[in-house]
Amino acid sequence: MRISMGYPEKSDEITILERNRMGNQAGVVKPVAASADVLALQNALEEIKCTRSVMNYIVDLAQFTRDHKDVSLGVSPRGSIALMRASMGLAMMEGRDHILPDDVQKMLKPVLAHRLALHSQAYIQNQTAESILDGALRGTPVPVIR
Repeated sequence: MRISMGYPEKSDEITILERNRMGNQAGVVKPVAASADVLALQNALEEIKCTRSVMNYIVDLAQFTRDHKDVSLGVSPRGSIALMRASMGLAMMEGRDHILPDDVQKMLKPVLAHRLALHSQAYIQNQTAESILDGALRGTPVPVIR
């Protein structure tokens, strides 16, 4: 995944400077989870369900990128897997045992945007990977989940 955090507010950046005035403070970082916690979360993820219709949706979104005229390298099957797994993680974080199309839509850009390679002409026309993925969302029917 690629997530842009942007820049901190001025006051937050001053706090960062104050904390690092005496050099790198990485030595004071404390763990927030034990390895057993990470393994438990990985095991819990396996319990999240992804229906065939949501899998079809994920593959249709990936196929949209492969067929797009401005894309020289679309989403690979590994990208589809990453999108499904990230969507499973989001569903788990929201307390559900199943993926919704909304999960896939929320994770689409962070998981796939950096995986697309666009033709040089696309950049001249102000196309971006994100705009291609927006088109994929608009052009791909959303499955109905019961």
